[in-house]
Amino acid sequence: MSSSPEPEAPAPVDEARVQARERLRAERTSLQRRRTHQFLATQTAVLAFGAVTVLIVVGLGVLDGAFAALSLGFVAVVGAVTGAGWLLHKRGRSGSSLVVALLYLDSVIGLIFYYFNGEFETPNMGVLLLPIVMAPMFVERRHAWGIAGVQTVLYIVLLGVRANGWLPYGYLLDAPEQIADLGFLIDCLFGFVLCTWGAAFLAGVASLEILTSQKDLEQEVDRQTRRLSRTNAELNDRNRALDEFNAALSHDLKSPLQTALLAAEALIYGRPDLSKEQRDLADIIVNSTSRMGDLTRELLKLSRMGDVLGDGEDVDVKVVLDQVMEDLGPRLAETRAQLMVGGELPHALANPSLLREALQNLVENALKYGDADDPRIRIEAVDAPWGRVAFAVEDNGPGIPEDQRDLVFRPFLRLARDQHRSDGVGAGLAIVQRIVSVHGGRVRVESGSVLKGARFVVELSAYGALETLRD
Repeated sequence: MSSSPEPEAPAPVDEARVQARERLRAERTSLQRRRTHQFLATQTAVLAFGAVTVLIVVGLGVLDGAFAALSLGFVAVVGAVTGAGWLLHKRGRSGSSLVVALLYLDSVIGLIFYYFNGEFETPNMGVLLLPIVMAPMFVERRHAWGIAGVQTVLYIVLLGVRANGWLPYGYLLDAPEQIADLGFLIDCLFGFVLCTWGAAFLAGVASLEILTSQKDLEQEVDRQTRRLSRTNAELNDRNRALDEFNAALSHDLKSPLQTALLAAEALIYGRPDLSKEQRDLADIIVNSTSRMGDLTRELLKLSRMGDVLGDGEDVDVKVVLDQVMEDLGPRLAETRAQLMVGGELPHALANPSLLREALQNLVENALKYGDADDPRIRIEAVDAPWGRVAFAVEDNGPGIPEDQRDLVFRPFLRLARDQHRSDGVGAGLAIVQRIVSVHGGRVRVESGSVLKGARFVVELSAYGALETLRD
């Protein structure tokens, strides 16, 4: 049995791309957690400073207990919201949605508090600018505009409520006629809108740490993209050169090998007076030359495999299997092999000729390594991710040791158990892997589930999956 790159391992470019994406995803997750932690710490510090300030002012006798109660109540409510945020953060919920929700809640709670505390006309309203300024620092700039809009709408509603006396207002203004005065209302609204939307406009600059982290991520993406492009180009050049060399070598070897084979056969059949030793040596030349010819043909086939795919079509794997069984009919009858189909086989997006060759190689491999006295082969559909289909070919042979499964698909490499075999050249499974790879699929080997031998699983694209996704 033979092999090519390990079936589970992606190509170097794909592997590098996956690793780059994983690093970027880890960086993004770490950045979000740092942002959330920094936001919660900042809000906790502001709340602690506010609570201490209120207690000091009340202790100095500047304001009465009613003000202290309202102020500490506000701190308690926002503190409870912040505490819930800390709890979610500790449990791994550190996405931007958590910070956005807290910012909007802070704005609404703060504005309602200032209404009932009668502070629509005091500098304390400036605290409401903090959520606007913090939005681009910890989430996105667009939320600064969103918070400013929410605050403006709620402020207009509360102004109307206050002017009509529908809800009690705070104690700072004792002149109800001033509260209801249109000019006074417009002045309050103008000042609030100017501060709120001005803060949103100027809040586009995030903290230096966030900018630096974002820049690092962008630079990493750029570096990885350029590295992948260079690697991809280099691999394509090397593969093209290797395929051209293989094709040229295979072609150039055909003529001298055929000449040597004809000469050896002429010697055997044209010289009846050869001694037994001479005839044995001639047989060795014929067998070795034939084997070399098989090797060159398979090498040429491998080198050309990447250029023949073209557009795929809807291929019924069961129909392909029937064609393979017809081709292998004499050999199946000779070996008295049982070929079983488990369930309905899938349809795949494939080149029917190439898929037929791959399936035939898998069945021949199962015949070759199945139980010599009672060879059995089972083919069945297996589960695959969305947009993919898969089928398995399983034999009842000894299987493949786990530590040798990474060698199975390498071309012309024979495992330890194959050293005594003279049939085959070790390219069948390499061709299978190449065909499946050309289709954008994967093939792997594992332990059998029913017959307990070797089980080869082929995964291909499902026909029509792309159209379904577009719909």
